[in-house]
This record gives sequence, C-alpha cells and structure tokens, in this order.
Amino acid sequence: MSYDGATLRRLRLQDILSFIKDHPDNAPTLAVTSLMVLKHGLKMKTTETMLHELAQTGVIRYRGNSWVITRGKEIGDFIEQDKTRERNYVK
Repeated sequence: MSYDGATLRRLRLQDILSFIKDHPDNAPTLAVTSLMVLKHGLKMKTTETMLHELAQTGVIRYRGNSWVITRGKEIGDFIEQDKTRERNYVK
C-alpha cells in the first residue's frame, strides 16, 4: 500500500511522539533519530528537523537529556487516533 506525502509525515510524527511517550526519561535526540533511521529510513537531519518543529509548536521540549511531551492528553488522543486510522488503512 502506498501513502501520500502528508500521510507518511503524519505516521512518522506519530512514531516520534509514541517513542517519546513510551520512554519519558530516556528519549534523547540520538535515540529518536536512531529509531527513525531504522524504521523509516530517514536521515538523522530529517528527524532532527521534525523534532525541532514539534518543539517550536510546544508539543515537546528538551528537559535534562531527554525529549518530553508537553501536551499529554492532546498528544495521547492524536497518537491513538492515528493508530486506529493506520489499522483501517491496512484492512
């Protein structure tokens, strides 16, 4: 199945946010970029740009040595909504 560019971007953002949510005290930039290289084949710079965009919009921030989600419930709803949508695409 092929996705358009916007859908791919949304799925990638979902994966980044899911990883940060699941690793609240252990999601440094290197861990997130490594995930995205392995799962999506993205360049590290591309993932760093996505992290920067999420930080600029106030969705995540860098605290200590880890990314954390700053809009907990909203982001949790976004992640679950997309997981449901992704499952529906596969049907």
